[in-house]
Amino acid sequence: MSPMQFPTKTGVEPATAEPSDASLIERCRRGDADAFCSLVARYQDRIYNIVYRMVGNRDDAADLCQESFIKAFRAIGSFETRSSFVTWMYRIAANTCISFHRSRAGKAVQVHTSDSDLDFVGGSAEHERSSASDPTDRAAERERTDTVQKAILSLDPESRAVVVLRDIDGKSYEEIADMLDLPIGTVRSRLHRARMELKSRLTPLLRS
Repeated sequence: MSPMQFPTKTGVEPATAEPSDASLIERCRRGDADAFCSLVARYQDRIYNIVYRMVGNRDDAADLCQESFIKAFRAIGSFETRSSFVTWMYRIAANTCISFHRSRAGKAVQVHTSDSDLDFVGGSAEHERSSASDPTDRAAERERTDTVQKAILSLDPESRAVVVLRDIDGKSYEEIADMLDLPIGTVRSRLHRARMELKSRLTPLLRS
C-alpha cells in the first residue's frame, strides 16, 4: 500500500504515552498537520483493508484510501465527537467507495488476490491454509476466493458495503448503522437481501 501523502513529521517526539484521538483531533483543528499524520498512521491499515474489500483492486484501494483521509483532513472541523474518529473514517471511506463504484458502473472489475487474501470469506485463514497445503489445492482455494470476491463486487455498492462491514470486518449492526448513517432495520434488510443474492450466485459456482 502506498503511504499517505501528508506532511512528514518534524523532529523526534519523546517516548511518552500515545495521545488520544480526541487530543490529536483538537490539535488538528488548531492547524497541526503532524497530529493528523498520527491519526493516519494509527488507522490507515484498517481503512485500507475495508476499502480493498469493497473495490477488489489494490491500486484503486490505495488511491481511495488516500482520498478518504484527504477528505477527512479537510473536514476535520466538522467532526462530531459523539462518534469515534475511526467510525467517522469508515463512513467517509464507504461513501468514497460507493461514489467510485457509481462512477465506474458497467466497467469490468479486476480482482487481485494473493495468498494473504484466502481468509476473505468462509472460515478462518488457518483452516483454509491447512486444507490447501499443496500447490494444486492452493490454486483451487485462490480460484474460490476470486469467485467469492467477484460475486461480492457484483452487488450494488450499498449492499456491498454492509456485506464487507458485517461478514468480513465483523462489525455489529449498530456500528454499521452509525458508519453508514442508516437505521438498523435498513442495515438488517439490506444485508439479508445481499446474502440471498450472493447465495443464489455462488451455490452453483462453488459446487462445480
